Amino acid sequence: MKKPTLHALKNSLSLLLCLMIILQLSACGNKKQSSSGNKNQKAQSTQQQNSVDSALKEQMNMYKQIKQHEYEEAEKLRKADKEQLKKLQQSSQKSSSSQEEGESDGKSEGKAGGSSGGQQGSK
Repeated sequence: MKKPTLHALKNSLSLLLCLMIILQLSACGNKKQSSSGNKNQKAQSTQQQNSVDSALKEQMNMYKQIKQHEYEEAEKLRKADKEQLKKLQQSSQKSSSSQEEGESDGKSEGKAGGSSGGQQGSK
């Protein structure tokens, strides 16, 4: 009778051993899946962060280009205004100098014209 009890004991021990091995393997498999899941989540989060970073960099570059363009346009306007101011100053100097010449010529003509005008009035 010892043989059947010994045999039953061996069977139960081997069954218990198999169950423990299966549980260990399934637990390791879950850990691998969870760790690979964590790795996938980390990879996705870093990929999303990289895509957000690249989008922000792209927007920043666009902003810088717009500001540079605005600056260049403002600079062109300033230069054009300076040129126009110089031209106006030169033309005003020319007109003032020609008025001075005209006034000096006009004074001598005015005297002569005044005397001739007086003659016309007497006729």
